[in-house]
Parts: sequence; C-alpha cells; structure tokens
Amino acid sequence: MKRDKNILRVFLLVIFFIIFVLSLYPVSIYAQTEYSIHLFVKKFESYIDVFQPVGEYGVLVHLFNGTLVYIDVTTGHTSRLNIEGEGIGIIEISGNKAYFVKSNGEIIEVKFPELEILERTYVLNSQDERSIVRAAATWDGRWLALQVEYEYVKDVYLDRLVVYDMSLKKRVFERDANSIDVLVNIFSLDIYENYLVVETINERCEICQYTDNKIEVYNLTNRGVEKIAELVTGWTKKVVYDGYVLAQRIQVNPTGKHDFILLKLPYLDVVKRTETENILGFFMSKRTIYTYTKQKDKFYLKSYDRNLNLQKSTEVLGNRKLGALGQYAVLFSLTGIYVYNSHFKLIKFFYLDVPNVSYRPTSNPRWNEKLVVEKYGEKMLVVLYKRDTYKLQIKVVYRKKPIESASVKIYNLEGESFEEKTGQNGIAVFNLKPGQYFIKISKEGFAELTPIEVLVDKDREVTVELTMKKVLPVHLEIRVFDEENNPISSAEIIFKGNITYSTSTDEGGFATIDIVPGVYNLTVKAENYKYFIKTVHINRTDIPQTLSMSVILQKEKYQLTIKAEGKNAYNITTLYLTDKDGNLLTVIPLGKTVKTVLPRGIYIVKTPENSLCDIKTSIINLNENKTVNIIVACRRPKSQIEVKTPEIISLLKENMIISKNITKSIVFPEFEAPNGTPVNLQEISEGKLLIIEFFYTKCTGCEYLLPLLRELASREDVRVVSITVSPADTEKIIEKYIREHNITWTVLKDTTNFYQTLNITNFPTVVAIKDGKIIFIGIGAKKEIEALEKNATVVSLVKTIKEYIDKIFKIGRPETLIISGAILFILSLAFPEGERNGEKSQDEEDIFDSDNADFHTVHSGDSDIDF
Repeated sequence: MKRDKNILRVFLLVIFFIIFVLSLYPVSIYAQTEYSIHLFVKKFESYIDVFQPVGEYGVLVHLFNGTLVYIDVTTGHTSRLNIEGEGIGIIEISGNKAYFVKSNGEIIEVKFPELEILERTYVLNSQDERSIVRAAATWDGRWLALQVEYEYVKDVYLDRLVVYDMSLKKRVFERDANSIDVLVNIFSLDIYENYLVVETINERCEICQYTDNKIEVYNLTNRGVEKIAELVTGWTKKVVYDGYVLAQRIQVNPTGKHDFILLKLPYLDVVKRTETENILGFFMSKRTIYTYTKQKDKFYLKSYDRNLNLQKSTEVLGNRKLGALGQYAVLFSLTGIYVYNSHFKLIKFFYLDVPNVSYRPTSNPRWNEKLVVEKYGEKMLVVLYKRDTYKLQIKVVYRKKPIESASVKIYNLEGESFEEKTGQNGIAVFNLKPGQYFIKISKEGFAELTPIEVLVDKDREVTVELTMKKVLPVHLEIRVFDEENNPISSAEIIFKGNITYSTSTDEGGFATIDIVPGVYNLTVKAENYKYFIKTVHINRTDIPQTLSMSVILQKEKYQLTIKAEGKNAYNITTLYLTDKDGNLLTVIPLGKTVKTVLPRGIYIVKTPENSLCDIKTSIINLNENKTVNIIVACRRPKSQIEVKTPEIISLLKENMIISKNITKSIVFPEFEAPNGTPVNLQEISEGKLLIIEFFYTKCTGCEYLLPLLRELASREDVRVVSITVSPADTEKIIEKYIREHNITWTVLKDTTNFYQTLNITNFPTVVAIKDGKIIFIGIGAKKEIEALEKNATVVSLVKTIKEYIDKIFKIGRPETLIISGAILFILSLAFPEGERNGEKSQDEEDIFDSDNADFHTVHSGDSDIDF
C-alpha cells in the first residue's frame, strides 16, 4: 500500500512538472515578442508635409519649412537636405533611392541615407496642367504613374492619367476627357510589379461615382502601356498587395452592409465576394487579411483567410488607426499603441505622453515589413519597429591580445546552434533572434571554458578571456634537401598556427624546433627553390617525444626565350649563354630564337673573345618566364679600314673658303640626337676620320656644303656628323631639314655649347678629327663665293680679299682668322644676301628668336678660333 502511494506521488509530481513547463512556454513567447518591438518618437520644429518608411529601418520626412529628413529609427541618426516646395508623396525605389514628388511637377531622385540629389526631372505640361495629385512608381524606378490635374475648360479642372518613362525622360501614355477612352476623374493609383491599378470614372457626375467607378489594370512594358482589364465596382477603398486587389465598396447595399471583394491580378478575376460592416482600415499579409471594423457603436479587429472567410474577431476600443508590423496588427490611439498577434492577443502596449488632444493620429499609417509609421498632430512621428535579430559580437582574447581561428559556438535550449571562427581581430559575429543563449569557446592549446549564458535582447558585445593549458611540446628534427639529395642550407622553416614558430637549416640542411601540438601550416622556402607548403598535424602526447621529418625542395625553373639580332656584326655569328660563374649553357646563333628551361638565377650573354662588340641586356635575372631581345652592335677592327687622310683633307681644302691644318687634342662631350638619345662620337667614329660640320638650319651658306658632306658620308673611311648649334632647331625642324636636303649622315644637337669651347663663331665650320685630335679646320663654303661671281664688283673684291687672306694665313697665327672674319663681315654688309644670289632679303626671311642673335653665316661675322 505504501509502495502504491509513493508511485502515485511520483506520478503527480511528473504531471505537475509537465504542466509547469507548458505554462512557461507562452510566457517565453510573450517575453521574446516584447523585447523584439521598439518605439521611436520624433518631434520636428516644423509641420510635417509627407513621410514614407524606406529601407529596413529608415523614414523619409519632408517638412513644410523645406527640409527633407532621413531618420534611422534604430540609432536616431538623421540626415538633412533642403528641398523647397510642397510634396505630394515619397516613393521608394530600388538601390536605396526614392522619388520625392512635388505638386508643381518636379520629381527629385534622392539617395539615402546620405540624402544626395541624383537627378531632377520636370514632368508637367505647362500649357494646361496645374499640379500632380497622386503618384506611383515601379520598384526599378523606370515607370512613373501620375494623376495630373489640368484645366479642361476655363475654371473646370479634371484628371489626366500620365505614364512617364524616367529612363527616356518622356511621356509614353496619356488619357483624359479628350481621349477616345474618356477619363474624367481618378480616385486611386497603385502599382504592383509592372501592373498599374487605377480607379476611374468617365463622366462628371458625383452621385454616379458610387456606382459607376471602374478598377482598371494597365500593363507597363517596353512596347507601351496597354489596358488589359477593367471591372465596374463603384467607389471603393482598397489595398493592392501580393498580386491581389482587396476592395470594399463605400456605398451601403440593401442589407445595410458594404460589398467586400477580393480580385486577382492582372485580369481582376473575382476570388471571393461577400459583405461586411464599414471597414475603417485593413491590410493583407501573406496568408491573412486584417480589418478594423465599426459595427453599430462597437469596434472590432477581424481576420479573414484568402477566401474572405472570417477566422477571428475581437472587440477593441474605438478612435484608432490600423497599421501593420509584419504579421502583427497595430492600433494607434491618442494615449498609446496596441500590438496584437495573429491570435488577437495583446502582446505589447506603448504608452504615449502627448502634450494635448491635438496630438492624435491624423493620417493613415504607412508601413513595410520592419516598421510602421504614424503622424501625431502636425509635428510628431511615432514609429514602431521590430528587430527579428540582434547582433551578438564575441571577442576572444588571451592576455588582451586577439585570438584568431577560435571556435565560437552559440546554442539555446530549443536545440538551435550556430558556429563561427574568429577572424584576425579575434571577433566572431552572430545575428540571432531574441532569447537566452549559451556561448562555448574552444581553441587548440587553451583550456576549455564553462559555457557563458547571455540574454540577446539588444545588440551586445561579449569579450571572453582564454587561459593556456599545460601541453608538452614536441621536439621536431627537420632535414631539407633538393631533388638530388643535396642538403639546402639557410632554408627558412615556418609553422603557423595559434602560435607561429620559425627556424632555419644549417650547412647540412638540418634544423630542430620545439613546438606545441596542434594543426599548423608549414612553409619551407629557400633562394632559387619553390616554396614547400603543407598542413601538418602534430598530435598531443602525455610524454616527451621527438619526431623527424624530411622536406624536398624543387628548384624554380623558368623558360627563357632569347632572340638575338646583329647590327654591323661583321664576322660574329654566335653568342654564348653562361651562368654567373662563367659555365657555358647554350650557343645562340645570330638571327635565331633559342628557348631553354633554367633554374632561377643570374645568367650572362657573351660574345666571342677579342670581338669589338657591345650587347644590350647582357645580364638576365631569371625569376619568371621571360623573353629577352639581344641586340649586338660590333665595330669593325681597325686593320680592316685604311683611312686615306691626305686625300680627304685635300678634298676639304678645295671646298672651303678658309682652311688650316693643325694638331690639337680634344675630349668629346655627350651629344644628343634630335629625339634626345645620347650619342658618343668617339665610339661611332672608331677607326675612321671624323668630319664634323657645325651649322644651323637657317644658315643658307651651309647648304652649299651639303654636296661635299654627302660625298664624304659615302666613304667607308669617313664618319660625317652635322651638329646644329641653335637652340631654336627643334626635333621637328631638324627632321624637316634632313628630309628636304636628303641628309644620310648623323645629325646631332649641341646641348653643351661645345662649339664655344672651340671658339667657333661663323658657320658653316668644318673640323676633321683623327685619333682624338683635330687635324683640320675650315670655314665657309667656296661654292657660295662662286655663286656671287655674277656680280663684277663682288668678284673683284673677293679676289682682293682672297689674296690678302692667303698672305696672312702664311703668318700661321690663329689671330689671322679673326682678321679674315672681320673682312668677310664687311663684305656681307656691303652686299646683302638678296643681291648675291637672288634669294629673299634679310627682312623677308624668318626672324631668329633671341637665342639665335649670335649666329651668322660665314660672310657676316668675325672668326675667333683659339687652339
């Protein structure tokens, strides 16, 4: 008997425990719901014009003082932008953008939350249209539907339906009283996807509105705007949602109720038609229809399924505005806000402390899935928003330093669990539904912690401090060698895990390291070898142990492509590729392409010994697949060219007005080609007689010397170079001079004023140089004098001057050149250039700039040569 009593007691205790647990379950749901819904109240300094929820937790508000405000209701952060004018609506479109629609016809596209104006568009026709009354847009922002008020006849205003393409910036559809399909007034404007839903009437008859209004559907496509359905319903209040139109007729039917109809888009198929009491507000969710209804002197919240079958009903207080917050029904009143779940259980009440009765709900609430907004009075917005999830941030540290790759597990008593790894900053982030959770953290090499309990009722940050566990290290012996079993010294060995270890090999390729057991990324690297990368697991042990491992490194090898080209290569036919120690690797024939695969390193391209050749890019640093162009430039051996100096000097004397044989050592500066490329005169004239003409492109006397220079340039034993001394001779001017005079020899620029070091003041001047010494200098082209012989006076004077010059040159002093230059200068003044050769006078020729003021032809200046 006693045993039966004990069994009964145990049974009753179990039943009591089950009932107790079940009784807690609704409380748990209620608790979760309470702290997932929040209240936000914002009072403004000016009257509210229009408002609209945007994004997840944002609200756009336009005030009558011309300020557009964006509010993040979760943080209270605001952005402001000044936009003057009266707004009739704010329409959210994709990409965190919205259209602010002004009654005067201006559409302003703004970006939120920063409130940047992206574009302004004016859409009204200034001839007869007065204002925009309503607007709706597709989610992509392309199609904008407008109810436009226009003057039909004087002082008579009707409605016009306009569809505007915002991408093309033009109207694509209009309909009004002048259309074949007459339209007089518009009562509502909604868009679902690309379907425009409009309620219209086609006659001016106020009493007819209650019976003759039509709901119409238009398809908005690239091909145009097409009406695809219409249904006579009479004047209605309606909502368009999820492919349906839910409407209640405003006129009372014979039974004293109102027709209630559910239509399916796009063709307005009737899903169900019934009748209800007067509906003050209603909305649709995915599965349920909610209404706030007045029945005689009482008010009710009711829910219907998608076939308009009544499911639930509960009596509530009157003078409320109905809004939606996800699946919740929200009633706004003067003193507070009531939140009901789908079972019409009051799950939340927010008390509002308003200044006076003027602060009552004054408009129809606006909502999205995350929040619902209502205007109280003229200057206050009240927002309810729900947080389905909150951010839980876990930071794992050891001695205040972040721990990477720690495993963080979050779980609750309902069996849900979530797991993440910490990043470099030691942080793992979770987005969790409200509730009670436990945090469990594990990390190789650290002691296991007791789970930490945390309540997720808001965004939280939790820092967890780890402690090291005592773990015996493992002694590793590592050998690193190549594919031919040769040891590799100075190889760097890195184990990267919770802790990073590193060491390097000795000359025998050996290294040792003590390491804590765990999982590591092993990297071994050495110069000219490929990296060795592998994940290694070093197991925990209760006794000290030594492990050995070997690593084979492969040499880095790359393909080297060499293209060898010869320039004046003479008898050189091959090049040689060696390593940096001079060991021959391959032969490279000139004019051929050679491909070879070599280890990473430094390689050298060489020419045969005793060859007078230079190689561009002779040292190759091979660290990737590479193509190298080798250009070989060789000098002919001196013994192969016989320079006929007396013959050349004789030829020069025959063509120069004044000449002198001298011997003077000279050091060349660096000259430039017209394109700026440096040129070494000593190198390009090796083994030849160098003839330098100093000139400038405007020098007419210089042109008489060109036939002689062309003849000399054709000789194998002569190198001819013309050097312009004028800074005004640009690259383009020199190129034109070369082209017009068919110059085949080298033309350079004197950028170092080399001609001044030679005391050259008259042009043209020709200098002959052999083995680094000036052996001849000549001034003026004799052919220029011959061109003047047509003038008898000039001929007589020239003969006299020539006889005098011949005498004074016998003196053998450099000063004689100065005297002769002076005489020729007087001659140039007496006989202008135009009188000598029929060319333009000096006044007609191009004028030199200031840089050319000292440059003259040979007959117009002094000669001062000092050797």
